[in-house]
Amino acid sequence: MNTERVPILITFSILLTLASLAMKDWRPAILILPIASLFFVSSSFSPSTKTDVKAAREVTPARIAIGETSRVTLVITNEGKEKIGFLEVYDELPAEVDVIRNTNHLILCLDLGEKVTISYEIRCPRRGKYDIGPLHVRSRDPLGFNFSEKTLDSSFPLHVLPDIERLKPTDLVVRQTGPWPGIFHSRRSGIGTEFYGLRHYVPGDELKRIHWKASARMARLITIENESERSTDVVIILDTGKGSNLGRSPRITLECGVTAAGSLASLLLALGNRVGLIIHGKNRSWLPRDFGKRHLQRVLNQLAATEAGEASLPIGYFGEPLFPGPKAQIILISPLLDQSIPDAIRSLAVSGYNTFIVSPSFTQLVDHQADEATEIAYRIMALERRNIIMELRRYATVIDWNPNLPLRTVLREIRRWRVPVRH
Repeated sequence: MNTERVPILITFSILLTLASLAMKDWRPAILILPIASLFFVSSSFSPSTKTDVKAAREVTPARIAIGETSRVTLVITNEGKEKIGFLEVYDELPAEVDVIRNTNHLILCLDLGEKVTISYEIRCPRRGKYDIGPLHVRSRDPLGFNFSEKTLDSSFPLHVLPDIERLKPTDLVVRQTGPWPGIFHSRRSGIGTEFYGLRHYVPGDELKRIHWKASARMARLITIENESERSTDVVIILDTGKGSNLGRSPRITLECGVTAAGSLASLLLALGNRVGLIIHGKNRSWLPRDFGKRHLQRVLNQLAATEAGEASLPIGYFGEPLFPGPKAQIILISPLLDQSIPDAIRSLAVSGYNTFIVSPSFTQLVDHQADEATEIAYRIMALERRNIIMELRRYATVIDWNPNLPLRTVLREIRRWRVPVRH
């Protein structure tokens, strides 16, 4: 391909020719000879601009937290049949990613078979899934008349994970538990620390479990039974629909919800529970319930790519068919500005599910110095949200979260707003 120098020189040559004809003087046309000589030398003696280079990319680590750095390493090899005197290399990056050390745009000279390693460090101040790359290379002849451009490799994903708050075990109310050991009281006798009841001694009971005072009154040995502690299934529903973009960026209700979802998932998975994730919004997605650290990585990757946007279907679309098997503990994280939420929670309560709701309050995030019309709109939305919370507290545990406070502080209110469980 020709560079922008070529049409400029051709245009200048045509103008000289026209001037020579108009003036009926051959001397202006003589200036065309040096330009023609440059074109002749460039086409006859300059090396080819066609490049045969290969590139390999490595991003370490590929999963970082907000504010952390990641190193991008590129290995570029000249596999052609001649030396490349001018090779411009540009590694494409999203606008949100900052280069904090070295550079992703430089010029190289590669001998035949030479291999060059390039590295630079990047940082991203916001969570998300970003594509690092592709890599663009451009070579040109020494006179700058011709060039060739090539895209070498595909992009590499970089996951910037949301902030996670370290939480302490919280006494959530569950209706049913699984067969695995955990921290939730199962309302059944078994291995645990809480008192459950007394029963007659049977051979094989440990002596330390004998209740000696009750045995003396009953004139026979009585054994203490403890309430077994087991894990449960938890499904976290993150509402990214109406009201998720309220606030001043980057402090908006969606970011608070993502932080809460990641923090609760990290806590519950660390305690041995099965956790599933449902994201309800413009791009609806879900992860099936699973255990372990790898599943936590999948949950955080999903949360990192979450975007705000209203869903085309009501939140009740995520109903009981997504919760097979034992009744799951449902945690809904929502701004509670969708009028369809109370009906959906009521339906889940009728089906036997226990629901716990964390609602980040947008009133603590928006700019109250806005114009009068916007302020009135905020007040109306706050009243609607308050009515929804009052209705939901008939069926679920609802926490009205001030995002300016740590989540662990707000979770202490669970006992205050606990909905009685019917045995």
